[in-house]
Amino acid sequence: MRKIFFIAAVLSLLPFPTMAENNTAAMTLNEIVFTAPPKESPEAGRERYEPIAEYLSQVLGKKVVYKHPGNWLIFRTHMLKGNYDLIFDDGHLNSYRAANLNHTILAKAATPNRFAVIVANGSVRYQTLKDLVGRSICTQAPPDLASIIVLNNFDNPSRQPRIVTSDDWGTIYENVQSKKCTAGVLPLAALDKLENSDHKSKVIFLTDPLPHLAFSAGPRLSQSEKLKIAGALVASESNSATAKLRSAMLIDSGFVPASNNEYVGLAKYLENQLGYY
Repeated sequence: MRKIFFIAAVLSLLPFPTMAENNTAAMTLNEIVFTAPPKESPEAGRERYEPIAEYLSQVLGKKVVYKHPGNWLIFRTHMLKGNYDLIFDDGHLNSYRAANLNHTILAKAATPNRFAVIVANGSVRYQTLKDLVGRSICTQAPPDLASIIVLNNFDNPSRQPRIVTSDDWGTIYENVQSKKCTAGVLPLAALDKLENSDHKSKVIFLTDPLPHLAFSAGPRLSQSEKLKIAGALVASESNSATAKLRSAMLIDSGFVPASNNEYVGLAKYLENQLGYY
């Protein structure tokens, strides 16, 4: 009972979507609603995802509409209600939807994903994750996969690092160099691009390779529609439509077919996140 009251109290403090924010309200049965977690501004989201929506609309002969969710609460609420038909995001959320929301994972970034925890090069005090107890870590806000993986390495919540959130990998990297954060968490691909030959940072933790970002489709789509979308996303004809997304996410090799089995078990990272279990 205490847990229920605690969850209700927490939810009462969170911003709840108003009618103006409820961007699925205009949805009709003739639309396929496409979204992604709110890791970028609505403007950046439209730039990355609307070309894909337009491309898939042509493939399906049915309107695909990109909807920016606004914030994580709105994203989670509408995702759990089944209001999104096509979603692009990290492996743990794809795994969760496959296990709990009858989603089918259609296509993924070809190269496996790895996350690195970095400190400023030359830092002697910080050699492992355990050295970061009580220290500041710049990362994207949970339930971002990288931040959850790092926090799960600290069994005692009172001894977890202090999270400083940023949606930009470049900012995370620069905040480590300027000592605004003791450490930072970012994809290894982003680190390789930011480091060039300067080697200003030192990696103190590296995750195992994980299935990368992927598209999943919900149960309102027919099997035929899912097959058409999967085929369209991995076809070379999609390169133009996905170019801005791949550039932003540092996806160099395009998309390849994916299956639910590849993502089994990754939903475990959401077990301690409010509202999922």
